[in-house]
Order: sequence, then structure tokens, then C-alpha cells
Amino acid sequence: MIRFGCMLLVIGLYFIFFWPMSLFLQLYKKINRKKADDMSRHLVQWIFGVLLTVSDTKITVKGLENLSPTDTVMYVGNHSSYFDIIVSYIYMPTTTGFVSKKEIGDIPFLKTWMELIGCLFIDRSDVKSSLQTIKEGIERLKSGTSIFIFPEGTRSKTGHMGEFKEGSMKMAQKAKVPIVPVALSGTAALWEKQFPRVKRGHVIIDFGKPIYIDKLTKEEQKQLGIYTQNKLQEMLERNASEL
Repeated sequence: MIRFGCMLLVIGLYFIFFWPMSLFLQLYKKINRKKADDMSRHLVQWIFGVLLTVSDTKITVKGLENLSPTDTVMYVGNHSSYFDIIVSYIYMPTTTGFVSKKEIGDIPFLKTWMELIGCLFIDRSDVKSSLQTIKEGIERLKSGTSIFIFPEGTRSKTGHMGEFKEGSMKMAQKAKVPIVPVALSGTAALWEKQFPRVKRGHVIIDFGKPIYIDKLTKEEQKQLGIYTQNKLQEMLERNASEL
């Protein structure tokens, strides 16, 4: 409980001291969007780094050579913990927004910072709203903002990946950007398995080689979710013995 309490304290202090900064960044975006985006990303990466230090999380990172500081991509990851976002985001080389469930967007201070880094909020219970979010994601990708999505739609409670929702993969197809698979191992053991305690642990994050959709066969393109999920499963199985 001590680690969990310290993390809550860090988050609380961050929102208190950096609330004026978020207001400044919202205004600065109108003057220099790229610089404001970079500043927002660095500030969020900094606080996530502090949270990982407080939680005493050891991270093994693989595949950094597959991340480009210039290309726009869609990151696709497996999802079993809230720590997936914290661990992943500290390595993002460019402005990257997560696709998050609508309920997260109801948290005032958190929503502000998520919007600053380009996050989208999806209501999976509303088909029309979900389609609109996917369309917005396509436009974000086309305009140069990378997107990070967990196509399972929610955190896995079993330790096994759930079925990928093919609709979410349309963003990469329509925007014609590569997909970077992100395999996350060990994150659920940090918190979800003994909620609300935060446990010291070891996490592996593995960035796979980009998947260029136009180089896939027509059948693979039709089942892009299954194809990407199989790639992630291979990566997870390869890393399992290292935890």
C-alpha cells in the first residue's frame, strides 16, 4: 500500500503544480502546435518515469530500433494493466495519442492532459460514436499524430489476449501508415493481481518490426487484426521465459 499511496501523492502533486502549465500549453498550441505537442509529451513522459521509479518497476525494453523519430505509425499492443500505458508512453519518440474508453475522459484534470497529447475517447457501446472516433483517428494519423490502440477493447483478466476488434485496425489501413506491434509482458503483476497494492516487478516491452499493410497479401489485409495479434502472440511467447 505504501507504493500505491506514494503514486497517488505524486499524481496529486503533478495535477496541482502542472495545472497552470496545461492551460499555457492549450493556448500555446494555437501559436506553435508542434512545439506545444512536444512539451506536452515530455512532461507526461517525465511524470510516468517518476511513477515507475516510485513503484520500483524494472523494465527490459526491446526493439527500440523499430521506433522512428519521424514516421507516423499506429502502435498496437496487448492490454492487461493500466501500467501498459505508463510503460509504453515513456518510449514514444513522437506525439502519440492513446485511444481510451469514454469513461476515462470524464475525469477532468486527466482528460485535459490526455487531450494535450492527442488522445481519443471511444464509446464502444455506441456504434455511431465509435465510427466517428475511428474517423477522427484516421485524420489524426494523416495529419502526423501517431496513435496507440489496444484492439482488445479492454484489459484482459485472464492473462490471455482477447479477440482483436477489426474495426480499430481500419485506422491504419485508411491512413496508410505502418503498424508497430507492442508486446507488453508482466504489467498485470504490478497492480491488478493484488489490487490495490502495487508490487515491485519486472516488465518487458517489446517493439516489433513495422507491419507495412500494402506489402501483405489480400487475405492478410482482410484479417489484419488476426495477423497483428498473431505477431504479438509470437513476441509474448518469446519473452515469457525472461520474466
